[in-house]
Amino acid sequence: MTDAQPNPPWVDRVLNANWPGIMARFGDMVPVYEQRRGKIRPQKELGCGHYGCVLPTAHPGIVFKVTSDATEAAFVTAASSLKEWPEGMVRYYGIYQVPDESYRRRPVYVLTRQEAEDVGNLLAIRESEYVQEGESRDSKRVRAAEQDWFLRERVFKRLKQFKDYAAFARDRIVKSTNPRRAIEETEALQAWAEDVVDWDEVSRGLIIYPHHSAARIAAYAVRACHILAEEMTNEDVGYLIGGALSFYLDQGMLLADVHLNNVGRIKLEDHIRPVWAITDPGHMVPLDVQWLDLAVPVL
Repeated sequence: MTDAQPNPPWVDRVLNANWPGIMARFGDMVPVYEQRRGKIRPQKELGCGHYGCVLPTAHPGIVFKVTSDATEAAFVTAASSLKEWPEGMVRYYGIYQVPDESYRRRPVYVLTRQEAEDVGNLLAIRESEYVQEGESRDSKRVRAAEQDWFLRERVFKRLKQFKDYAAFARDRIVKSTNPRRAIEETEALQAWAEDVVDWDEVSRGLIIYPHHSAARIAAYAVRACHILAEEMTNEDVGYLIGGALSFYLDQGMLLADVHLNNVGRIKLEDHIRPVWAITDPGHMVPLDVQWLDLAVPVL
């Protein structure tokens, strides 16, 4: 998250125009606000991106988000229907499409989710930050700090590999003239992909055979993503992220845009310290036809 900045005008406009409905749906999980001259003035946002902004609520550990990201909305709608959240995914508590609202010609959604910290900072902390000015360098502590950084760097590399392979599947399914048929053809080639793709194949780098059909390329890429996610579950630092990617792959959802800026730390009950997890799922590619044509609830 960036330092708090004045809210973009379109966010305040959406909130003011739809405040009664937002209050009715979210109750005490609405953004912290004050009322002046009949208008709602939300507290400054916690961070803004290309699609929208995150705002604080009075409910500890929960934030409110105004977004124009239809891919996130589709994922949250699908994931919420499963009634289960893997530990490596930030929890969502509710989402609605705001009727008759748009931002840059995109539909607008409001949602609540678990609060996260250090978003985008997976690789930000280096050994030097563990040693204060004028402090003696304890070699054991410095080595431990450096080792932690290298483990986090490995998570970054795995996520990049995963995202690169996922792009091949996304392009051949989502951009297909017939996504339903593309999904069915990809699913039919699952056994073939399991025979062809293994860790040795994936570890050699991004390998896609251009002479293959679109369905074979998609099946190959999906299998490679399964392998990379499974590999992450066996590693320190990124094991919960890998577990979340695996969980959703098993449910027929490929999270194709999880990158450095979509990872942060969240608090879990059974963990002493916040853990690294996915804080924005990005583009969800349906690998099961049941996830096509999802209807996001309307405010």
